[in-house]
Amino acid sequence: MESIAAACPACGSSEVQGAEVVWESGQVASVPPPVPRRAATHTGRFYGFGFLGLVAWTLAAIYVCSFVAARAESVALVAAVAVVGGVMQIVRLFTGSPKPSADQISALEEWKTAHREWQRTWLCLRCGMSFVPRD
Repeated sequence: MESIAAACPACGSSEVQGAEVVWESGQVASVPPPVPRRAATHTGRFYGFGFLGLVAWTLAAIYVCSFVAARAESVALVAAVAVVGGVMQIVRLFTGSPKPSADQISALEEWKTAHREWQRTWLCLRCGMSFVPRD
């Protein structure tokens, strides 16, 4: 981004630069980029139900394994299924992530809009006014 031919609407100066360039160079701290707002997530539900499922698979495996001495041939298959289910639950908890909530999607869209506007914003280096030039 370089300076534009347009002038500052307040003082008429042609000493203007893009807000992004000014911010990255550290010249002026008055034009910070927008920050996304905090949004409600499904993280608690994802991990809560995930750990609840892990406990259920573990209890099922322990319960079924207690019958192995009585009927080893039929219980071994069910115990193997319970162990595999528990392992799959662990993999899901450590490699998966909760789906974004509607509030998170909305916050991201708001941030993208604000960030595009910030990228179009220019700053007068003489008077310090920020403005969006007309196209």
